[in-house]
Amino acid sequence: MTRRNDTTLKEFFAGGAIPTGSNFGDLIDSKLSQNSPRVLNISDDEIVVTQFLHYVDTEGSAPSDDLDTIEGGFDGRLLLLAIYDSTRTVTVNETGNIDLASSTYAMSDLTKFLCLIYRDGTAKWRELFRV
Repeated sequence: MTRRNDTTLKEFFAGGAIPTGSNFGDLIDSKLSQNSPRVLNISDDEIVVTQFLHYVDTEGSAPSDDLDTIEGGFDGRLLLLAIYDSTRTVTVNETGNIDLASSTYAMSDLTKFLCLIYRDGTAKWRELFRV
C-alpha cells in the first residue's frame, strides 16, 4: 500500500465514486497506524519518522543526546515519542524544526512521552502535549 495525502485520499470518494480495495488500503496506511514502535537512533541531532509511535535512543548509546530536527513530516501527521533506554537522556530542543511549549524537554525515564503534530505551513512539529 502507499501513503497518500488528504487531497488524494478525498479523490477516492469524490462524486460518489466507489473506492477500490487498494484505495481503502492506502487510506488505512496513510492515517494512524498501530504498528509496533520502532527504535530510532539520533544521528547528528536528527531522526526520520515513519509512523505514529517511536522510541528514541541516543547516538552511539551515549549517556545523553539532543534532538533538534525531525524529518518525515506531512501536514497533520501526529507523532508520539518516548525514550528507549532509561539510563540515557534525550533532550528535545527548538533549534531545528520543533516548536515546544517550553524551549527544551528532557526525556529521562520510560514514563515520559511527547506528542507532536506537523504543519506544512510552518514546516515545524508543534507540541500538543507531554506526559
